[in-house]
Amino acid sequence: MPTFNRVSAAGGIDGMIIAGLDGKVLFQSGRSSESSLLQAVANEQKVRRELVTDTNGEPALALAFPLYSRGKAKGVGMYLLGLSTVADEIADNASAVTELVSTDGELLYSTDEAAGAIDWREQPIGQATWKMIPTGETRYATTFLPLEDVDGNVAANLVLQRDFTQVVANVQRVTWIKNLVVAGVILLALVIIYRQISTA
Repeated sequence: MPTFNRVSAAGGIDGMIIAGLDGKVLFQSGRSSESSLLQAVANEQKVRRELVTDTNGEPALALAFPLYSRGKAKGVGMYLLGLSTVADEIADNASAVTELVSTDGELLYSTDEAAGAIDWREQPIGQATWKMIPTGETRYATTFLPLEDVDGNVAANLVLQRDFTQVVANVQRVTWIKNLVVAGVILLALVIIYRQISTA
């Protein structure tokens, strides 16, 4: 327990579970999960790192490992860390606003609450895809990534948003200039044709 308290205070983990070889939870502190990972590690006697769904229905990173006493397997330990805790790091690495959205479209966490009020229930939640989402005058290039847990269920959706407003504006400006040039060329051609007809 002292080790757990020190590590959790530092933000390294936010949950701990100790289970018997039958996968039944004997002790838990902080974040918890009823994942089949406990039983799997008890059976395999191997350390595993997986994504699980916690008892609140939110995604969490799990490190599960067998526990021994005098060389004999006695149970399984599991450390948990909510995925929202590492969302800021994901945002920095991806240079994007990072959000966690539940399978029913509820916003679980966002690295930037001012990124825009998007109705996630109307978005393609549950499938890996990319789309442009306008929010007011801002346009976001948005990537949706469903996060599947160790039990095969979608625990949540990782959403990465990049502000493409300026890029879209530049493309529209280039298109406007291109259309203006085309119109100018057509007008010039018409003037030349008119003059040739007039002097014929």
